[in-house]
Amino acid sequence: MRTAIAYVTDTLLCPAKGVSRREEQKERLRAYAAEHGIMIAAWFEDEMCVPEPLERSGVRELLNYRDACDVVLIDHPWCLSREWAKTKRVAEALVRKGRVIEAAQTGWDGCSQMLRHFFDPDRWRPAAPKRPKIEKDQNVPVAAYQPHA
Repeated sequence: MRTAIAYVTDTLLCPAKGVSRREEQKERLRAYAAEHGIMIAAWFEDEMCVPEPLERSGVRELLNYRDACDVVLIDHPWCLSREWAKTKRVAEALVRKGRVIEAAQTGWDGCSQMLRHFFDPDRWRPAAPKRPKIEKDQNVPVAAYQPHA
């Protein structure tokens, strides 16, 4: 069973959809954790979604958490920021501590996609591009052959 710390904050989704409340996010994170065999060891939260996530007390406490954990659970990347540059700063700070972010909800906006692709699901490092290896002995057209370092 993996161990997680979780972060929630009241988040404005869009004017038509309103606000995603902390209690709703906690319910979704508990369900996500149960479904994926994750135990939530600690909760961090902020009442208001301040534009700069690194200035929030809950995010600072999360970054200073010293006990072992495998993952940081969030409901949606927008609870950090809608701007990738701001979300990336939090992600990089967590990588330096050997942690990865996992979001319970999948969004198709740019920030959500960038966060998903920032982390390789099987490692604690940013994902490296993957390409198929072609052996020199294979009967492959010369144009398709790309030697590997």
